[in-house]
Amino acid sequence: MRTKNIKFLKFVIIMLGIIFTFLALYVLPLYANSMAAHYPEYAYLKNPLLFGIILTLLPLLISFFQAYRLLNLIEQNNVFSARSTNALKQIKRCALAIIILYMIGMIFLLIEDTLHPSLLLAGLSICLMTTVISMFASILKELLTYAISYKNENDLTI
Repeated sequence: MRTKNIKFLKFVIIMLGIIFTFLALYVLPLYANSMAAHYPEYAYLKNPLLFGIILTLLPLLISFFQAYRLLNLIEQNNVFSARSTNALKQIKRCALAIIILYMIGMIFLLIEDTLHPSLLLAGLSICLMTTVISMFASILKELLTYAISYKNENDLTI
């Protein structure tokens, strides 16, 4: 039962990585070109916004890779190791990087006076969800650190 769940989660992570990469590198530029043709007064924002979104793809893919590594460690019954705490630390750092990049993007749009309320809502929603992921990874890392120290104490006692 447990290996089925882990394999399903690995599949989901791989599919999300493929989908987000496809959307960011193929669909979003096509949509941006279409929007720039319809709204030429905002066409100058096309390249900076595309660059910002593609830039946020990198920490997202890194965090997916770290989650995949963490699932491999769970599958190998090696979750109580420094590698798993490092994976959680990297997930937390990637989440913070995404928050920072989206905040910079929203400030840029605010300075340009083009921050539409729907863009603000979408950006804040992404920042909120990423904050929750960052906090969750941080709490799991701390719990795992304590569990590793207790495990090491028990190993030394025996």
